[in-house]
Amino acid sequence: MTETINKNQKNEPRNYPVIIVTADRGSGKTTFIKEIVSILEEKKIPITGFYAEGTWDSNHVRNTFTLTLLPSRENVMLCDSSTNSWILQGRFRFNPNALAKGNNAIKSATKGSIVVIDEVGVLELNGSIWSDALTEIINRDKNPIIISVRRHFLEDVKEKWNLCNAIIFDATTDCPEDAVKVVDR
Repeated sequence: MTETINKNQKNEPRNYPVIIVTADRGSGKTTFIKEIVSILEEKKIPITGFYAEGTWDSNHVRNTFTLTLLPSRENVMLCDSSTNSWILQGRFRFNPNALAKGNNAIKSATKGSIVVIDEVGVLELNGSIWSDALTEIINRDKNPIIISVRRHFLEDVKEKWNLCNAIIFDATTDCPEDAVKVVDR
């Protein structure tokens, strides 16, 4: 697979910041993102993208994720482990309709609106799910971007998309208000 080279691979400065919210699995990345989104909405700052909330089964294992599209707050089932007609990726089956809506939300971002992607991980590192849309929005450099990334994948994500200048917020110790200050310029 050929990688699209983004402008940051030349270490050119970005016009808009990239924020990465990080923590371990189940440690509050989505909650942090939701708090950022609420503050941005209160300030009437345009946003697009999505966050994905998981549900837990009786064994304390994530078994579904629901995509909440922004700014509409439309909810669509993103993935589960049992819908056979959906696309198998890892241990989950992904709803093609949710993938199309999520990718469209990223790619159709108007200039200056804040793009939220919760979350980027191993599937994107392997070129799947949100990978192409993330590459496109980074290359366009017309939007502040906020993504969540598990701590385990942080360095790999920074390397793949050359986000060495991204501003990192730890969901377990930092404040969402501080992240908003970075994108609200």
